[in-house]
Amino acid sequence: AKRELMVRFWYPASLSQGCKPAPYVSAAIRKVYSDLLAIQLPEVQTNSCQDAPVADGFHPVVVFTPGFTATFTDYTFIFEDLASRGYIVASVDHTYEATAVEFPDGRVIRSTFGSCLGNTRQADRRALMFAVSVRLQDLVTVVDDLERLNAQAGGPFADRMDTTRIALAGHSLGGLTAILGVEKEPRFRAAINI
Repeated sequence: AKRELMVRFWYPASLSQGCKPAPYVSAAIRKVYSDLLAIQLPEVQTNSCQDAPVADGFHPVVVFTPGFTATFTDYTFIFEDLASRGYIVASVDHTYEATAVEFPDGRVIRSTFGSCLGNTRQADRRALMFAVSVRLQDLVTVVDDLERLNAQAGGPFADRMDTTRIALAGHSLGGLTAILGVEKEPRFRAAINI
């Protein structure tokens, strides 16, 4: 079956006009989190500017894979710091594993493994091995798409990514995936295990 992925980008921005602060998560995802935690979570703004143009130059890339059932915004503070230092960060929401993934058409897909929020995770050895194998395939697809975006004339990332300098980073299960991913995919030049 066709499987869709969401990737969120943080990058050095070129701001000639004002900044529209990016939300930490959408209202739909915040509701999922609130329901899991049984508390109403506040809306949080980031230090990121939504839809800002990418700064001129050729930027190294970090692809990030989060912890088991975590989502691509959980590490925003790290990504904002990396972007402020000249990196483009592409963080992956692993559909059907991440606690909740929202697509542009408004669909919200919840995790088949449960969630780290509310301690409902199914984290047996078999589930973790399956999740890592799927993540590794996701990451190869993401690198393919990064190369396509970099070559897309007139696109927001056209000739902005140094695809010869792509690091794979991850936290917890994502850290294991990063180590395995650098062994599997030669386009990943370095691995970072948090």
